[in-house]
Amino acid sequence: MDNQIGRQIFELRKEQQITQQQLAEFLNVTKASVSKWENGQSYPDITLLPLIASYFNQSIDNLLGYSQLSKKEIENIYRRLKKELSKKPKETLQRIRQMIKRYWSCYDFVFSMASLLMNHLSVLDEDSAEIEGECLSYLLHVFKNTDELSIKNQAKMLLGSIWIERGETSKVFELFGGKAPTINADEMIIAAALQRESRFAEAESVLQITLYQYLIIQLNIFGSYLSLPNLSKERINQTIGFAEGLIETFKIETFHPMIVLMLRLSLAQMFVAEQPEKALNQLEKFAELFEQTNFPIHLKGNGYFNKVDVWFDDLLLGDQTPRDTMLVKEDLIQGVIANSSFESLAEQPRFKAVIEILLRGEKNDKSK
Repeated sequence: MDNQIGRQIFELRKEQQITQQQLAEFLNVTKASVSKWENGQSYPDITLLPLIASYFNQSIDNLLGYSQLSKKEIENIYRRLKKELSKKPKETLQRIRQMIKRYWSCYDFVFSMASLLMNHLSVLDEDSAEIEGECLSYLLHVFKNTDELSIKNQAKMLLGSIWIERGETSKVFELFGGKAPTINADEMIIAAALQRESRFAEAESVLQITLYQYLIIQLNIFGSYLSLPNLSKERINQTIGFAEGLIETFKIETFHPMIVLMLRLSLAQMFVAEQPEKALNQLEKFAELFEQTNFPIHLKGNGYFNKVDVWFDDLLLGDQTPRDTMLVKEDLIQGVIANSSFESLAEQPRFKAVIEILLRGEKNDKSK
């Protein structure tokens, strides 16, 4: 290491419009220390070099032995931290913060940690608004700097969700616009090109993966559509019929039970006030699927989607869900048992049977 390091820090700081104080706070050192480095009066501690390099997103990382994490490493870290968050939330949160600093220029990792935190706010003791604010800064960092389109788009979606939750809708419109975008369906072109080269198995795989994703998206859209307060009863029944047809036709509960469970719970809440019979029907379907579902849940295909499993190997988190599904399971149980919306059904035998199934599932978890 020579006097270049101080000059590099100075040039990079000026180029990226970062103050000495901002860099000092990030590194947990004093502003005077940064000033001394830049003036050649002293050098950064060697343990700080990877942090400095990643902060400025420079290739100096490689020279100092700093390496980017592979997708498999990120998947394994996420899986481990997801379990640790439930057991030791405060300690794990600090570890996550330290690791984000350590791998600041590994955008896949920073995004995965922001996703992890946002999906586990309920287990963290700290103020959720404060952690959301941290995640916003992480996601904006990823969105502005990554060249990987899939991560950029995922960061964009999570940014939008947080802003909606915080009521900052102007930022959503600024980033997304205010109208429905045209779907490009690049996958269709890729599949057509593969077919043109007689690579039929690959073309089938691309189309299966595409259909798999669009089905999940479509079911989510049905849920959002049904939440609109201005829909007529006729429109609601028609939409539910289409959603039910989609679930039944593709057996969505066999490869993504979580999304079906959440839809059924939402429908039960929607019906309970004016159509309790329909609410009970949805709750019974919910309980039946809940009982059949093996927790923890992993993403998978089914008899029809027999070529999607290999695709999970390419995903940042593999076949795991963003949120600990055992926490989701508990939320689903409490979403019925502790839901004041269903108080009017409390004495109904059918509702009591649903509660019995859910309590049995909860008891089985505690006995393990």
